[in-house]
Amino acid sequence: MILLLALISLLKVRKGFIIETNILKMLPSENENRLFNEASDRFSEKLSRNVLFTISHRVRDSALDAATAMRHDLARHELFKLPEETDWFKFYFNYRFNIIPPQMKLVLIDKKFEQFRTHFYKTLFSPMTSIYGDMLNKDPLLIFPQYINSVVQFRDKFDYDKGNIIIDDSIKTTVLISTYLEENGFEKEVQNSFNDFVDKQKKKIRSQTGANVEYTGVVAYASRYLDRSKFETGFIGLLSFSIIVILMLFAFRSFKCLFWGAFPIFIALLCGLAVSVLVFYRIHIISVTMGMCLIGICIDYSFHYLSEYSFCKSGWNSSRGLINVLPGISMGLITTVMGYSTFFFIPFGGLKQIAIFTVSGLIGAYLTVLILFPAVFKEKGNYKNSYHFFRPLICAYFRLMDKKMFRYTVYFLLILIIIAGLPGVSFNDDIKVFQMKTADLDKTVTTIKELTNVEYDSEYLLVKGVSKESLLQNIETVTEKLEQIRVNGDLADYQALTKFVPSKKEQKADHEMLAAKVLSYEDEMGKLFDETGFQPQTLEKLKREIEESKGKYLTIDDWLKSSVATEYEKLWIGEISDTCFSAILLSGIKSFELLEEITDEDQNVYLVNNNTRISNLLRGVRKNLFRFIPVLYSIVFLVLVLRYGFIKGLKVFAPSIMTLLLTVSIYSIFSVELNIMHILALILVLALGIDYSIFLAESVANPSVTIVAILLSALTTIFSFGMLSLSMIPALSSIGFTILIGISINLFLSPFASDRKKLIRILK
Repeated sequence: MILLLALISLLKVRKGFIIETNILKMLPSENENRLFNEASDRFSEKLSRNVLFTISHRVRDSALDAATAMRHDLARHELFKLPEETDWFKFYFNYRFNIIPPQMKLVLIDKKFEQFRTHFYKTLFSPMTSIYGDMLNKDPLLIFPQYINSVVQFRDKFDYDKGNIIIDDSIKTTVLISTYLEENGFEKEVQNSFNDFVDKQKKKIRSQTGANVEYTGVVAYASRYLDRSKFETGFIGLLSFSIIVILMLFAFRSFKCLFWGAFPIFIALLCGLAVSVLVFYRIHIISVTMGMCLIGICIDYSFHYLSEYSFCKSGWNSSRGLINVLPGISMGLITTVMGYSTFFFIPFGGLKQIAIFTVSGLIGAYLTVLILFPAVFKEKGNYKNSYHFFRPLICAYFRLMDKKMFRYTVYFLLILIIIAGLPGVSFNDDIKVFQMKTADLDKTVTTIKELTNVEYDSEYLLVKGVSKESLLQNIETVTEKLEQIRVNGDLADYQALTKFVPSKKEQKADHEMLAAKVLSYEDEMGKLFDETGFQPQTLEKLKREIEESKGKYLTIDDWLKSSVATEYEKLWIGEISDTCFSAILLSGIKSFELLEEITDEDQNVYLVNNNTRISNLLRGVRKNLFRFIPVLYSIVFLVLVLRYGFIKGLKVFAPSIMTLLLTVSIYSIFSVELNIMHILALILVLALGIDYSIFLAESVANPSVTIVAILLSALTTIFSFGMLSLSMIPALSSIGFTILIGISINLFLSPFASDRKKLIRILK
């Protein structure tokens, strides 16, 4: 069975198995607005392709030379798409009569020709680059330059040359190069290729020009996330296994016990991985990291059998040894599986992966001990063990627990902690709990924001339409309202698809508006051209070109095929279930109420506020979990009552309840806000910690041996999950700290559930 699982999983991995690094895939999704959710996911994937490089040097020419060299390498590399400024002229010039810039529309609408004359003179004699001058004979009304100025970001704010944004200050010159990945930035192969390119470019540009290269983009964050998670996975796995090896050698003094005792770990990891790759096409890196903590759980079954095997004095019988530990490890498996099974009822894709990985691994480890160990450990070895080290410590602790004064003092202190902490519990549902700390990357983003003074918010609008033309018209309806909000100062800027591809309805209206102005005021236009030095035939040529352009409308399909769409292609999301979607980016939002009014009035528009949306989802899931915990605890208590009766079941269950209250109270006392991962960890504390009380309750033949196994098991669990507390990912750190605190408390309190006098007598 194990070999079959190994073979199938190997074939699946070779065929194609993906490690997911997109943090949004870990988070819950809304059941409502399914189409909008899918559109939002697609848009997030498109955003993952954006990359921005900064090249800085104290000498302006050196910075520009470095930028030129880098643009050349970017253009040649198969990973990147790099728009060229000249492509705009080639593509948009023929559509110029159908795409009138906003400022020009205002004068075309005005029935008085004087307004048009003033605008024409102002445009003609304003400071212009040489390309405008070359264009005068081709485009005497300068429609194309005005259009480019209205859509291209930064053009009016900074120097803009050959596709580069140039920012000078007193210290250095910085050149910004915006480029786009051909593939999804969350894919591992793309990240590897990107990192190789960046490393080579940094060395090359530094050696050739001395310029400094920095970069930002989702691909950088995803790559860092993957690298850190890989490190933490390996670190947790290696350290957990090392601690287990040390404990086994110290406790059992046998390489046979070490080898076969560790064997269920490999079976557990194999089963967890095999079932995961069979069930999921992608598995999240957080699930893999969390899954490595399986090492500290599945070894419990080995510890209990090996303790029975190693610490028995005489008359060893492998089958009898299994019978002695079987009720305890079986109940332990049931409660642990119950705890992890709750993850299936939580709308987190990543948590379901963790549950499947862990539950599969635990069952594999349990069956290994059940089937393999009685055959392997048939005969008792003649080696020494460390029981004489454990016995005095355990005996002293139980004697202390048996003293009423000590017990009552402990009760008083625990109740005091609960009273002091429980009322002040607070919660934090921020999405940042799932985001890794990346100070260097964040610093680059901050620097770019300070340089450009431009930042698009995480909030954006999704617009839908039954067709592409319907979508464009819906966007234009929305942008009219957004423009009013912008003029009133409640919005800094917005970026919509219709800036680059207006609807056919709008293009037709623009063309008719321009044709009407030129033809209705033919004499005035002739005088204006004569005054400004144009040739007599210029007006006739203009009229002919306007007439020829009639009905030649720009479409989304034409735009997407061109290189000019490279930078803004992300605004077009595509078709989902016969519905077209597009995004509108927003910048400098000061009033969400006004945006919400737009979405309330128009069913074709949806405001995506990822931080608020996900925080609300997390809050809802967290509240449901908080309600679910009493239900789960009640089920566990019912199982214990059915097994042990009410009084003994209550004694077995009491340490877990106290652990829950104490862990929450300790967080409150130290002003730590609880997040959803803390709540999930509390479920795991129950699932793992209740085992210690169960093992003591089930231990009849040799309870002192059981205590040693419990101690070893608790130490491995504490160390395995404790490593998570060092994680750079707050979600994993929250789980690690909670289980570290909870299991430690549970280990301390579990003897309260035992027959202390009987144990002390046996230990003596």
